[in-house]
Amino acid sequence: MAVSPTIEPRVCPVWQPSTAIRPHPGLRARTGVIRWDWVGFGAIVLFFGLLGAIAVEVDRVEARLGLAAGEALGPLGRVFGYWAPDVWPVPLFASKFLAMFENLARPTTASVRWPGVFASLAIAWLLWRGASKRLGARLSMWVAVCWLGSIGVVDHAAFARLDLLQTLGVVAAIDRLLDRGRDFVFGCWGAFAFLCGGLPPLVLLALASIVIGRPNQPALWRALVPIGITAFAWSAWTIQSGGVELWAAALTLPLSSKLDWKLAVSVMVIGLPWSPLVFFAWDKAVHDERKAEGHAWARTWVQCGIAAILAGTLVPGLSTPARGLALVGLAIAAALVLEAMWTRRITGVSQVAILTVLALLTFVWLVGIDFGCYIWTMSMPYYRAFGVMMGFVAIAVSLVLWGMLAGANLRRAAVLLVLLAAATKLVHTGFYGPEWNYRQSQGPWSRAVAQWIPRRSTVYTLHDWPADFAFYLKRPIRQLHSAQFLKYEPQNVSKFLLLSQSEFDNWSDSAIPITPMARFLDEAGATRVLARTTDGPMPLLGGSAGSQTVWNPEPAAGDLAERD
Repeated sequence: MAVSPTIEPRVCPVWQPSTAIRPHPGLRARTGVIRWDWVGFGAIVLFFGLLGAIAVEVDRVEARLGLAAGEALGPLGRVFGYWAPDVWPVPLFASKFLAMFENLARPTTASVRWPGVFASLAIAWLLWRGASKRLGARLSMWVAVCWLGSIGVVDHAAFARLDLLQTLGVVAAIDRLLDRGRDFVFGCWGAFAFLCGGLPPLVLLALASIVIGRPNQPALWRALVPIGITAFAWSAWTIQSGGVELWAAALTLPLSSKLDWKLAVSVMVIGLPWSPLVFFAWDKAVHDERKAEGHAWARTWVQCGIAAILAGTLVPGLSTPARGLALVGLAIAAALVLEAMWTRRITGVSQVAILTVLALLTFVWLVGIDFGCYIWTMSMPYYRAFGVMMGFVAIAVSLVLWGMLAGANLRRAAVLLVLLAAATKLVHTGFYGPEWNYRQSQGPWSRAVAQWIPRRSTVYTLHDWPADFAFYLKRPIRQLHSAQFLKYEPQNVSKFLLLSQSEFDNWSDSAIPITPMARFLDEAGATRVLARTTDGPMPLLGGSAGSQTVWNPEPAAGDLAERD
């Protein structure tokens, strides 16, 4: 009997899409899918990074950069007509470039502050991108809000003594080191950091390379080539422009700084309201074994921050770049704890300790904000609307605090910290900025003096004036060694001088004669005299060729009246 052959069923091939033509996740927005991580990062940038970014006028340290931006571009800045070895090319060029878009190309608060603001946003993007690739979208949001929401970054360097451009160079170089090693791009970021602050950022990068200590790194010469070329070109330019003394002064100036024994405390202060969470970063519940690679990346940043604090404390001149890197490590450590709080991995003693610390911190904040709301609404009509708004914010914070303590809920604790950071940002923008500008800034009385001086006229002095006063004068200012040197300045127009009362009373008879224009009282009650020479015609009032209004060469009696 014949056996029929076995007939195997035909298997129809199933088409499977190739990964080569599969759309990239970054292109999903074109198909209608919203990238909520990008939306969240953009909201954090708009509120914490851009809102009120230049609301506070510059202090004396930042004003030196503004004065240098009003001079000619060089390897270093010039302040009062002399070389300033503390003003390096990158911040000088950035402020000078933005000043090109200002009136008469004179630098303003915006042209001095925006480079630091953009640097803080670039650092936030680097940290957010690194955390997003390794730790997920939600933890990357925590990293961004912990960096941009800290007091130091909110204030943008005036109070925190942060050099955000130096910090950008150091952070970008370390980020490249973690991704690709010591390659050419790492060296380019090192060269950028060198042009921002000299040798201290390079020393910090060398220390970070030792801390990271990865094997199988690319050849070291690839990183040293851009740094060496940049340092050689800058040195040649500096020596040609100002001599060897200027070059040596710029490189050795950090060594003249004192040791910063309070660096660790200052980092904790500028890291508020997140800094209390750092003490819980070593809890085992914070580390998620499912994201071992991401936690290793975060741990490396925290180790670099700790090393920066030690180096900045013990080595002269390293405190400024170390403060920025330490704040980055603090932000990442706090973000890890916030993620563990949100996922409820922290329990037991650590949970009770976190709730207690946050309750005390919030209580202190509420006492301060309640007193502020009372003052704003009752005795300061200018801030009445702001005081009412902050009163509602205080109520919201109180309700979240009550819910946190009633249910021992760590998620509400994380929400409470975000509310505290947002409320602190509002206070900084709505109250601290205007009060600083009115009570502490040199701008108001500097602008009052500037009304007497044509815009394009140079102002001469015989002693150092506050840099912020000279900056808001918005006129070129030169410091003379003595009154006799005034005869070597241009003689075609009358020249203006800012003098103390004793300098005016003891004006040398052999110098060019001067006549007083106005007298002012400074913040200490001392008399300052604005005078001009009588050896040339008076400049045009507006300082422009098209103006037809000319000042009276002989001041009227009312011009000599004292002004407060």
